[in-house]
Amino acid sequence: MGEIAVIGIGYEAGQLTLEAVERLRSGAKVILHTGRCGCADWLRQQGIEFSTLDGLYESCEDFDDHARAAAQAVRDAARDEDVVYGVFDVRDASVSRLLDEVRDARVIPGPPSEGPLF
Repeated sequence: MGEIAVIGIGYEAGQLTLEAVERLRSGAKVILHTGRCGCADWLRQQGIEFSTLDGLYESCEDFDDHARAAAQAVRDAARDEDVVYGVFDVRDASVSRLLDEVRDARVIPGPPSEGPLF
């Protein structure tokens, strides 16, 4: 199994930390919780391939089901390669679920999600 790194990406590309940028450029498979964020735009500008879990929003019945499916998708992707999972906030329910199941995943906090909301 590959290494899993969860990174907080914030809402805007300017919120990416240096450590997040290094991970995103590491060559690992990049999965974003959603493509509706500044990080997705930044990744496109950098020519870095990524996928999103946006399709899960329509296929899951509720937030618990969504968190379970997102964690499973990240685990499945990490079977054969390293994965960087980008989320707005590392306190996301999918991250909690993932960490319950993959104890050695690395978590790299990003900016606090509350800032841009003010």
